[in-house]
Amino acid sequence: MTEIASHQAFGEGNKRTAYLTSTVLLINSQRKAGVNKAVYPLLNTDMTDMLSAISRDEISREQLYDQLKQKLGDRIENELE
Repeated sequence: MTEIASHQAFGEGNKRTAYLTSTVLLINSQRKAGVNKAVYPLLNTDMTDMLSAISRDEISREQLYDQLKQKLGDRIENELE
C-alpha cells in the first residue's frame, strides 16, 4: 500500500489503487487463514486521511500496520471464532 500510494505511478488514482490492491490482498490472506467472512477497512475519511499521510511520507509502514491492526483486529478475531 505504501509503495503505490507514495510513488505516484499514475496521474490520478494512486491512493484508490493502493486501497483496492491492499484490500484484495488482505481478503485473500484472510481466506487462506480460514476467516469465513473477510474483514477489510472501509474507504472512509479515516482511510483516505491515512492514505494521504502515506503519500506525503508522514506515516511509516509500522504506524500503518498498527493503525490497521487496531481498526481490524477485533473484527478479524471475531470471525475466527
